[in-house]
Amino acid sequence: MSALPKISIIIPFYNAAGTLDACLQGLQREREIPLEIICVDDRSTDDSAAIAARHPVTLVQMIRRSGAAAARNLAASLATGDLLFFVDADVLVPPGVIARIVARFAAEPELDALFGAYTIFPAADNFATVYKNLAHHFTHLTSRRRASTFWCGCGAIRRACFARAGGFDEGYDAASVEDIDLGYRLKKLGARVALDPDLRVVHAKRYTLLSLIRSDLLNRAIPWTRLMVRENVFTPDLNLRVPNILSGVLLALVLPLALLTFLFVPWRIAAVFLAALAGAYLLMNFRVWWYVFRLKGLLFSLLFLAMYSVTYVYSVVGFALGIGMYLLEKKGKTAGK
Repeated sequence: MSALPKISIIIPFYNAAGTLDACLQGLQREREIPLEIICVDDRSTDDSAAIAARHPVTLVQMIRRSGAAAARNLAASLATGDLLFFVDADVLVPPGVIARIVARFAAEPELDALFGAYTIFPAADNFATVYKNLAHHFTHLTSRRRASTFWCGCGAIRRACFARAGGFDEGYDAASVEDIDLGYRLKKLGARVALDPDLRVVHAKRYTLLSLIRSDLLNRAIPWTRLMVRENVFTPDLNLRVPNILSGVLLALVLPLALLTFLFVPWRIAAVFLAALAGAYLLMNFRVWWYVFRLKGLLFSLLFLAMYSVTYVYSVVGFALGIGMYLLEKKGKTAGK
């Protein structure tokens, strides 16, 4: 094993007064690894900057509100560590996580980037928050260990590799898919990116059903689709595995299929057909339901599966909107030439 690399922790924030103090306190409990912590204030209007200033960190303020991607790039330009560890301001890093990251990079010189997962125990305990974290955790738990993307909630990368990839695309003026965008560029460069689901951090963000759907649709589904179409990249991993895609398509078609079936087919045949569709859907999603059932019991697992189905539906909507927006954007650029 080579010498342990130095690590710089980068935390962009905007109005994160509710979680930033706990985030920074957790990082300082890591006694065995020397840390450089760089916090970037993206022009917060609350007490976030004052909270960060109470901790032994390098505090930088953006000249104007520019988004998490630009804030991370600024911090990376100031970092002195061999590794850049990106953490969101609403993430709590348990003891041992940073040591595990540093040890993996030291043991694997060919490793360029590494990211983890949320724990199954978020800070808030309402249904929407627990659902979101369980779904995210299961996705990372069951995905390929050789990754083709990146995640900034808990993700580390060698500073030289980050520079070679060009950093984050600052065209994302809000937290969105800038980490996935970086991951795609890393893959094109031939970088080795690993997913380690045992690198588990606590998510302190509280979701409502409305904020969950809005975030998934506007900050993930639509921009991710536009990114995939623009870059002509598709990798059947994470949320894009074959059962996920088939489930989404099936649910998007089930209502029109049900209507057509009952209008033009004898009801007994229609009932058998729809039962077969339901069986196929349940079979494709049995693994996640069983996982949640073992953790949370029958009632919660049924509610989870219902919300999982809703997620599929609005993800398909987001996919359609993303393609439509890309085509309109492309048409506008063509017309402007």
